[in-house]
Amino acid sequence: MSLEPIEYRIGEPHLLSFMRLASARAFRIWVLGLLAYAAITLGLLVMDGESSILVALFAGALALATSLMMGRLLLLPRKARVIYREDRAMREPVTFEFDDAGYTARTPSGEY
Repeated sequence: MSLEPIEYRIGEPHLLSFMRLASARAFRIWVLGLLAYAAITLGLLVMDGESSILVALFAGALALATSLMMGRLLLLPRKARVIYREDRAMREPVTFEFDDAGYTARTPSGEY
């Protein structure tokens, strides 16, 4: 049984969605780590009377969390756009051919 070949072209929105999905796990780990760090620092801040260093550490954690959020919101789409426009092979159409043995993916520059 053989199916008709399917042609597909990856677009800029597809790449951005993939990059967001791929970075989501690492981003969650960073956020959880920062929350744990902030909770410990805040707990020490409450327990200790003189804690100017702890205030600075807490402010640093908040600044790092803010920069991570801004990077995810602003820099990731820009990075995806640059990668997409620089990589010609990514913009080529991919043709998938299916047969009993599996599938073959072909692009104008080669076969995978």
